[in-house]
Amino acid sequence: MCEVDLDGSGEPDLSFGQPDFNYRALRSTTVLRWEYRPGSVVYLAWQHGRSLHDPDSSFRGVGDLWDLLSDESTNTVLVKADYWISF
Repeated sequence: MCEVDLDGSGEPDLSFGQPDFNYRALRSTTVLRWEYRPGSVVYLAWQHGRSLHDPDSSFRGVGDLWDLLSDESTNTVLVKADYWISF
């Protein structure tokens, strides 16, 4: 248990049960750009992310990496097209 005395009175003003935690996250973005005509471009972007907050604060090294890879992930795909119009 962790206690905090904010006013210096000797009595704890705040207390926390378990101040330790383990937070792991992986974020990546990949962008593909194709210029199909001079000045006209198509972009394809893929974003991948996964994270997990674990109240168990023990460090497990490679085990944490394997746990991160098995966590639920979020994927987003975006497509953008630009077309150059010349006058």
